[in-house]
Amino acid sequence: MASIALNTHFTTTTYDRKTTEISRESLKSFVGLRKSTIENHHSLSLTKSLPTHLTNRRLHIVAAKSSPKLSGRNLRVAIIGGGPAGGAAAETLAKGGIETFLIERKLDNCKPCGGAIPLCMVGEFDLPLDIIDRRVTKMKMISPSNVAVDIGQTLKPHEYIGMVRREVLDQYLRERAEKAGATIYNGLFLKMDMPKEPNAPYVLHYSLYNGKSGAVGEKCTLEVDAVIGADGANSRVAKSIGAGDYDYAIAFQERIKIPDDKMVYYENLAEMYVGDDVSPDFYGWVFPKCDHVAVGTGTVTHKGDIKKFQLATRNRAKDKILGGKIIRVEAHPIPEHPRPKRLSGRVALVGDAAGYVTKCSGEGIYFAAKSGRMCAEAIVEGSENGTRWIEESDLRKYLEKWDKTYWPTYKVLDILQKVFYRSNPAREAFVEMCADEYVQKMTFDSYLYKTVTPGNPLEDLKLAVNTIGSLVRANALRKEMEKISFKAWPGLFQTRSNSFTSLSLHQRNLSFKTLVVEARANTRNESAKVRNRRLQKKFNGTSAKPRLSVFCSAKQLYAMLVDDQHKKCLFYGSTLQKSIRDTPPCNTIEAAQRVGEELVKVCIDLKINEISSYDRNGFHRDEKVKAFEIPISQHGFLPN
Repeated sequence: MASIALNTHFTTTTYDRKTTEISRESLKSFVGLRKSTIENHHSLSLTKSLPTHLTNRRLHIVAAKSSPKLSGRNLRVAIIGGGPAGGAAAETLAKGGIETFLIERKLDNCKPCGGAIPLCMVGEFDLPLDIIDRRVTKMKMISPSNVAVDIGQTLKPHEYIGMVRREVLDQYLRERAEKAGATIYNGLFLKMDMPKEPNAPYVLHYSLYNGKSGAVGEKCTLEVDAVIGADGANSRVAKSIGAGDYDYAIAFQERIKIPDDKMVYYENLAEMYVGDDVSPDFYGWVFPKCDHVAVGTGTVTHKGDIKKFQLATRNRAKDKILGGKIIRVEAHPIPEHPRPKRLSGRVALVGDAAGYVTKCSGEGIYFAAKSGRMCAEAIVEGSENGTRWIEESDLRKYLEKWDKTYWPTYKVLDILQKVFYRSNPAREAFVEMCADEYVQKMTFDSYLYKTVTPGNPLEDLKLAVNTIGSLVRANALRKEMEKISFKAWPGLFQTRSNSFTSLSLHQRNLSFKTLVVEARANTRNESAKVRNRRLQKKFNGTSAKPRLSVFCSAKQLYAMLVDDQHKKCLFYGSTLQKSIRDTPPCNTIEAAQRVGEELVKVCIDLKINEISSYDRNGFHRDEKVKAFEIPISQHGFLPN
């Protein structure tokens, strides 16, 4: 705590209003500190000018640290956990004159973590380039229907996302802390005895390992003045202070050694897969390491199905990791939001223990290291380089600074996850948005440098319009999907993926039928509710006579054949699908025609000769729709 002394001295016989009038606003930051006093014990008004008969006064503010100075020793602080948060905290404390102890259970710990770090962390934490396995300059965001969007077009030549192995990064940070003067213990933290008096120490109980495999360890105790809990999502320090529970995700990752010729593909490329098959609320990833790739996924809501999601992630990437050998399997909890309580007395939580992992992206390494350093800096500052005792108010400065700096980031990403990860159609919209260069620029600037750069107002407006458009298209597709049961769709967005080839119709013996089109001369003037009721009558597709539903936007066209009777999707095709657009490469209008061709092929395979109804939504007179209707009209695939 600090004490404030307001000393007034009479110096002249004239009153200067400008120099003596003090507003209450100017002292609002002192609320809660010791009451102000005046030398002559008269009250000082903060809202009115001093009387003109009084002489001029000078205001002096003297802040004095009320915490006692330590005698014969420096402040002692223990860090529980030796990950990025613990390592960064230990180094900062040791350099700041604090007697520092770090307890880590497993010094060679390999955590199931994608290992991505932003460019700013390399410079901010002075990381050597030799601990960075890969410099990723390209990313692929892959939608539920396997539409791949390339990300990284806006990166400058020197910009990249670093890929590290946690066992390498963590060890480096611990070694640097040890060189700065920290003491590293290889041991398991067991429990903590709370102080019974204000200035009494915390007593830590831990098992000290002797380096032998399978050793139980020697029971030891350690007395310290403050504790930093950096021991991850299952933090024992958090339990000791009653920090409360939080939702957490299970992350599952496999290290896969793939052939050298396939490793070339991932030299500077990372992949992210979204879809209900890989995770209902997160994403799957393939991230490159030094000589292998890390393939993983995570989920909060369906933890029991994590192995099923991992298998689906491997299947989505199977062509690129074919022939690979699994060399390590890892699993670990990841917090979904900050704990209800992150500080108690002289104990503070940082990193995963505090819940500092962003939603939507799952990023945690940078925020762990940053929180560890910020907490340590607050201790160094509050203790005046380890010479004074600290109190909870000193540690609270770290939380206030953290929340002010990063809380908006967490809220925005939380909203993004709720909006775009709720369904496969929403994920399709999310991937579509990622193709926008402006979105990529703003995203990478924010990620690489952890700063929110001001946007271009015009581009922001365009982005808002595009986002709304993407969500509208996603909502239209979602409504189509709601008409039939998900359980009856074995892999909707992968249905008959082997049929999505670029074979043109003239390569198949197709019998064409005469096209009969009935045109309506008048449009109906009706509300959306009436129109939806009318359309409900059309949902009468069967396996022999399915319903054809087409939606066209400014960027894409998709088509579905629906068996409403048995609640099945018989066909799904989109102009954004890689198998449609890239074999051979074509423009969007040509891709729309290929979607029609693929639909006809599926109908021939399933012996479908007619449809019950044809629903066209969106820009139904667009050139893409006309191109799509060429092959289906040749097949006579429209109702009379």
